[in-house]
Amino acid sequence: MSNESSLFRRLSTREKQLVEMYSTILSDDSQKKSDKFLLQLMTTKIDQVESKTMKSKFLNNFLKITIMFLAGASTVLLGVKQDYMNPDDLKNLVLFITALITFLSGLAILWNIETYWIRIKVMLNRLKALRYKYAFYLTEEKVSKDKNQVSHAFLKEFLEVIEDEYWEKLMKSRLNTEDPAKSPDNEI
Repeated sequence: MSNESSLFRRLSTREKQLVEMYSTILSDDSQKKSDKFLLQLMTTKIDQVESKTMKSKFLNNFLKITIMFLAGASTVLLGVKQDYMNPDDLKNLVLFITALITFLSGLAILWNIETYWIRIKVMLNRLKALRYKYAFYLTEEKVSKDKNQVSHAFLKEFLEVIEDEYWEKLMKSRLNTEDPAKSPDNEI
């Protein structure tokens, strides 16, 4: 599921079929604008989250590889016996490298990039699963009386997946006021 699309490689046959399916749904005149909008919203958010996932993965791996390389270099420099470099200069170089390792390790801990990357990756996979489910729902032939409620349910699930507290709370409160079953008149 996480390999549904990528910015840096060709699309496989299955991925091309998915893109065609989403395009067909979006170009279908029988679909309501709100249904198309929600599918387009999901697709746009997936593209944004996928870009963030790739950037955070690159940053996470870059920090780890750089720290490992610098740690190895400082170890080698400390163990080398040579006559062409002043021992004090060598100590200062190793001290600088060790300070750089400490700084990069501190950044990795402060930013907590690995946890952020994993969280974003999970969000991406949940968004893709929701889009699959919604696209399947839209392609079904049966017409439901509760189509508005089902669309609201998909929108609520979408908002829960993106976990944007302010906007999520705002949209949930608005959806709850539009839902007649949850109106203040029906509450005890």
